[in-house]
Amino acid sequence: MIETEKLQKFMKQMEARKGRFTLFGLFLREDSPGLWDLVLAAPWLENGKAQGVGGVCSENVGGVRTG
Repeated sequence: MIETEKLQKFMKQMEARKGRFTLFGLFLREDSPGLWDLVLAAPWLENGKAQGVGGVCSENVGGVRTG
């Protein structure tokens, strides 16, 4: 189970620091073995550069647990 409260807290903290998200979604693919995809879109994320998302995730999402 995803800890949605922690995920919402992360979203609000990032919006306070960087600006609003255009899309903030958590998706479970149909064939997935229980792994979730966090999909983010925001004007402050650089198009085509994974380092922007990598920095966001390594900074904060590590504390969100599944299971």
